[in-house]
Amino acid sequence: MRTRIGVVILARMSSSRFPGKVIAPLGGIPVLEILTRRLLQGGFTGEEIVVATSEHPSDDALAEFCAKKYINCYRGDLKNVLERFVNASRFYDFDFSFRVNADSPFVSVALLKHAMKECEDQPSVDVITNVRRRFWPYGIACELINIRSAERLLATVPEMRDGQPTGYREHITSAFYASHEDFNVVDLIPSDNVSDFTQSPALTVDEPEDVVRLERLLAQCNSDPLTFTYENLV
Repeated sequence: MRTRIGVVILARMSSSRFPGKVIAPLGGIPVLEILTRRLLQGGFTGEEIVVATSEHPSDDALAEFCAKKYINCYRGDLKNVLERFVNASRFYDFDFSFRVNADSPFVSVALLKHAMKECEDQPSVDVITNVRRRFWPYGIACELINIRSAERLLATVPEMRDGQPTGYREHITSAFYASHEDFNVVDLIPSDNVSDFTQSPALTVDEPEDVVRLERLLAQCNSDPLTFTYENLV
């Protein structure tokens, strides 16, 4: 049976620093639309892409946006992001899912496909990631997660430890990395001829000022939101 791999985009409207940032225009195109169009241009199908947002009323506008753009939308718990990620993946029958944040519009499909090749070679892997060891710009993340492993994590990971929140249910992969001896975590490493982008500007939309900054960066690179790649920073 063919392994089904999907892309789960985690999104919400209630950012404290920039409410509604995921549908804010960047270069004239909503951030979330940039992300989904780049995935489609890269070869993913609409059936392989889902936005996982919350059932909170603050995300009604986001669900309406997805409906208008014909983007799959799953709604779950606002704070238990791990549960929302797992349930969205199961609803769409994904065996492995990429965890993608909606505030990172410049997704590298080439990097995702590299992870998919690693998954083919190592089908028992739990997580394939470029986040634990950073070589790429902030905002060019790739985390491919075995949903069975994520379900096991969801059933066992503590919400509190020593009276303090662990954050594991909010940040999803941090528990995999904290307990890496219990999971098969594969790090993506760039080839020797790839530039070091760790000092490059962040490619995320966290605050209103980031929209202006990224639009200026696109102009400097003579690029646009749908074709820009982190290699343009060289």
